[in-house]
Amino acid sequence: YDLCCILGDMSDSDYKIILKYVPKDKIVALLGNHDRLNLLSSFGIKNINGDIITINDLKIGGIEGSFRYKEEVFPSFNHEESYEFLKDMEEVDILLSHDKPFTENTNRPVHDGLKGITYYLYEKRVPYNIHGHEHESFLTELENGTKVKCAYGVELINLKKLD
Repeated sequence: YDLCCILGDMSDSDYKIILKYVPKDKIVALLGNHDRLNLLSSFGIKNINGDIITINDLKIGGIEGSFRYKEEVFPSFNHEESYEFLKDMEEVDILLSHDKPFTENTNRPVHDGLKGITYYLYEKRVPYNIHGHEHESFLTELENGTKVKCAYGVELINLKKLD
């Protein structure tokens, strides 16, 4: 594998297990809506939120958190904040996110996704969005051709097989 991408909603014990098998320099991570704010720094793991790295000529960027649906402090955005966060991020080949793109209002704001992610995927014509949050695995494609992969648990994702 080239990179271990952790998409949020992980516990301290999850990280202890992962770090037994995966070197820190092969890990990038995002916080989810159930993570404590200093979780990644407490393990010395690279938080890719708002950052871009290059692996094998692929530019990978990230946005952590989910739609803000409760008053507690956790990594979160409203739709406008997610747009503002991503609008100036340079183009990437893969956007890692905890939440998914907003594609329809199902009256479940916690799982409807973020409009800023959708905007970014369309505006920058991003080929892939890999996200967590949904607690199930599935693959969809947006009208602009972006492949949206929800990863749950441990998955080996071969981008060539997504095409």
